Order: sequence, then structure tokens, then C-alpha cells
Amino acid sequence: MDDYSYIMGYGNVTYSRIGKFCSIADMVRINPGNHPMHRATQHHFTYRSALFGLGADDPGVFSWRRAKPVEVGHDVWIGHSAIILAGISIGTGASVGAGAVVTKDVAPYTVVAGVPAMPIRKRFPQDIQEALLRIRWWNWSHDQLKAALPDFRQLEIAKFIDKYDCLDGLACRPDINGNPVLRVNRQETIRVFSGTISGSNLMIAVEVTDSSSS
Repeated sequence: MDDYSYIMGYGNVTYSRIGKFCSIADMVRINPGNHPMHRATQHHFTYRSALFGLGADDPGVFSWRRAKPVEVGHDVWIGHSAIILAGISIGTGASVGAGAVVTKDVAPYTVVAGVPAMPIRKRFPQDIQEALLRIRWWNWSHDQLKAALPDFRQLEIAKFIDKYDCLDGLACRPDINGNPVLRVNRQETIRVFSGTISGSNLMIAVEVTDSSSS
């Protein structure tokens, strides 16, 4: 489980990789075990045999879970009592409804619910989803998150994208004051006033001015 992610009480997570800023509610189970339905009996005594004084346990029953980890992206919300089965991938920004049983992969920024879980809607249009995946705010430093907190709280999503998105493949994130770095759009002019090359990395110092005021 990565930075800022959490799981509430009575949850159970096994053989899973969970990204940053994930919100996992009470009683969620991720990659739970299955009983051996192909055997004459499904009962624990055939694989948790020591518990019943019948001999050594059978670890092979659990090995399939280890081979099929669950992958959860960043900023995923998993609702109360949801179950995520083995081998499932849940994309960044997805939401899983309470009580859902997820049996298929969930695309980024998709809301799913039900048994089995089915797509309900997308959280945002495709262009907004792509912009958020470019911004990758979940990789910002603590200081950058703190500076941008008012924007997370107050800006409509389109305005948030307009402020922090990157064009032309330029690396972009806010500085410690919350100002976008290497940002270009129709309202801004970017002026390079110095530049150096260090190894294979190009270091560019820029000054951004608002052309709408000129």
C-alpha cells in the first residue's frame, strides 16, 4: 500500500499492490480465498488439516492467490463490504460501490457497482480523464499538495485541468507556491531566459506571463 492510502476496520487484503491516495472502506476484502469446489468436500479440513488434527496443511490451495495479485491504481475509492477477486486490476480514479463483487478489470475513472460489478458511468469525460492521468497529482510532494489544497477543494474540474494540465508533452506540476511550471495555453506566454544542459537532462528556467492582460 502506497503513500496516503488507507483501509478502515475489519478489512482484509492479501497479495495485492495498492497505489497512492486510495480510500478503502470497512469490511472490504481484496483477493480473498476460495474453497476447493472441485474436491469431494469444500471444507477446511482438506487444506487446513492441522487445525483438525488430521495432518499437515495443504499450501497448494493458497498458491493461486499468490500468482494472481490484485492491482489497484491511484485515487481509487472502494466502498463498504466490496470484494475484489484475485487477478483483478482497478484503474486509477475508479470507484467501487458498496457491496460490489468485482470479477472483471475496472477501467480508470469508472464507477462500478452490483453483483457482479458492472460499469455504471464514467466519473469524467475522456479528455478530463486523460488530462488527470497526465497531471499525475498523486506524485506531487507534500508541499505541492499543501499549496494546491484550495484548488482541490474549490476549483471545478475543468478549471483544475486548465490550471495544471501540460501541453506538448512538457513535464508539469505546481511549484511549492502552487504555480504551474512549464505551462502553456492560449492565455499564457512562456519566455525562456536561461537554459543549461546537464548530462541528458535539459534544465530550463522560464518566466510565465499572462498575455490576456496585454
